[in-house]
Amino acid sequence: MSKSGILDEKVRQALEDECFGALEPLGRMEGRPVPPVLYHHTDLAAMESIIERGQLWLSDVYMMNDPSEVRYALSFASPCLREMAPHRVDYRTKTIGEEYCELWERDVQSFYRPFVCSFSSTHDDIQQWRAYANNGKGCALGFDTLSLLPANQSANPTYTEQLIPVSYGPSSLADVYFRIKKAVCAPLASIPLVLLGTDQRAIDHVVQVFHYAFTAMIMASIFHKHPAYRGEREFRLIRTFFKDATIKTRESSLGAVHYDVFDWRNSATLKEVIVGPASEVGAEKRVLAALAKAGIHGVEVTRCDIPYRCSR
Repeated sequence: MSKSGILDEKVRQALEDECFGALEPLGRMEGRPVPPVLYHHTDLAAMESIIERGQLWLSDVYMMNDPSEVRYALSFASPCLREMAPHRVDYRTKTIGEEYCELWERDVQSFYRPFVCSFSSTHDDIQQWRAYANNGKGCALGFDTLSLLPANQSANPTYTEQLIPVSYGPSSLADVYFRIKKAVCAPLASIPLVLLGTDQRAIDHVVQVFHYAFTAMIMASIFHKHPAYRGEREFRLIRTFFKDATIKTRESSLGAVHYDVFDWRNSATLKEVIVGPASEVGAEKRVLAALAKAGIHGVEVTRCDIPYRCSR
């Protein structure tokens, strides 16, 4: 333990490596190869704005259309978190663990607040046309996958970015949570019991151990969805801000919401636009007009030809 009460640097680094290292296999667990194109489904009006401004919006993950997606994964974390504190039999460690669990369940955003833009490796999934592209009347913008990969992180001093394939189902998530839980055992055991009742540095040590574990578990939850969504084959561009960053706010039907923008014209390549199976006659011309107005050339524009029944 350091004199400041924070984890000893070697212990801290080992804990960080173990907790966040547990996340590394997530994108490979389903054995999916990286697709050449990733699609962003949207309506035609939003398509025009995305092309004209050269921007995609990243949504606060806790304010997305279906926040239950995140809560699904977090529901597996809470029981695991409550099992951490009993690794030590002393009352103080258990108390700190319980306090963190309560804070987790009450205000999970205080630990980790990512912003997400969703893509899919498929453009012919009926549910995505129905849910994300105005009931089949919108379009899917196809971006070159390699051009979406985060560039030099040092050029972005206020945030980090990751492009990650979503995993589906609880099994892989449970494995990750187990590795994180295992990682905290040694740092917790390194504190003499006698210090936990009187030494603030020891208490700070335990608090930081739990903070690393909780943050890693929340990150893992962002990479997972319920298996019912497996057909979406989703990839997420995840942007995580540091504490001193300024977060943008806009008004919506839900009130004030946080968001950020991804300037795709500066890095990503738009390869194709596919108009929806229920889109209006002439939708292709509307897309071509938007591209021409923005000075974007060489983008293939086609229509999705899957059989589609447009619900009212």
